[in-house]
Amino acid sequence: AGFAPTAEDTAEAALTLGHREVATVVGMGPSAWHIEPDALAASIATLPAPLTVTLSVRVTTYRPA
Repeated sequence: AGFAPTAEDTAEAALTLGHREVATVVGMGPSAWHIEPDALAASIATLPAPLTVTLSVRVTTYRPA
């Protein structure tokens, strides 16, 4: 409540990931806590390798209100 947005920017990039990198990305999110490691590995193994994904990040700058 004490800050107001002053600017916002979005950055996007295409990434090409192997299965190991996909596992790392999934491991950083909440999905990693809702699936057994063996089941996760089996799911990742069904993906094409390499896999192209889109990285999208929104950066917002705030100032005191």
